Amino acid sequence: MKGMLSCILILSSIFMAGCISNPPKEQLQKYVQGQVFETLFPIANHEVPLPEGKWKFISVRFTSNDVGQSFANLHLLKTDDVTFTDGVFIRSSLNNSGSNGFVQSRFCERSNILFAKVFVNERGADQDCWGINYFRTTRGKNTDQASLDALEYIKANKIKRPNFAVYTQHRLTENNSFLMVQYYSNPEYYTDIAPVPMTSWDASEWHTDLYYRDSKKEEYIEKLKLIGSERHENLKLGGFY
Repeated sequence: MKGMLSCILILSSIFMAGCISNPPKEQLQKYVQGQVFETLFPIANHEVPLPEGKWKFISVRFTSNDVGQSFANLHLLKTDDVTFTDGVFIRSSLNNSGSNGFVQSRFCERSNILFAKVFVNERGADQDCWGINYFRTTRGKNTDQASLDALEYIKANKIKRPNFAVYTQHRLTENNSFLMVQYYSNPEYYTDIAPVPMTSWDASEWHTDLYYRDSKKEEYIEKLKLIGSERHENLKLGGFY
């Protein structure tokens, strides 16, 4: 909570001073793997709040859509040098385009995720929603290149990781500006939740039909709902609404 309040105060002071830096694609390309960030990560016209600690910049990849809008996908990681503890995945637009907004978020409308809060989620209009889910910490058929780079970094540095990570995902769009942030964590590192065996995604003990059978997992998700709500409001302070 203290870290969250610090983020709010720092964001407020930056806005009042009128000194927000908006690094373009070229600035992101200057970041080197292992470069440390704390409190905030600036990207385009956003300031993404970072939870307490030192976050290492790991990877960035650039993409574009069919109307010429550029995007950055990037990962920041936090470890204790032996074990993966937390990560942040950011996908952000880097420029405007002539499009009329973005397609509806499928994630926020899914029925098989652990939690969803939808304020608005309309095609071509402002979008504001977030949710909780989990993923296998392995390569998948749809894994983006920035995430593959992060997995390679973890492997090359012999960093231990759980079979599944749990995350809050936040999506905010306004006009032609897009931001999606995943804050993902190793729940086995911070709690005494037993290691979850590697299975298919559907058979995971974190599945919405299974997790509540373990009171520790259920308590973890309930706490994450409160944390996710704070994260979402802090993200709005960083460049939306």
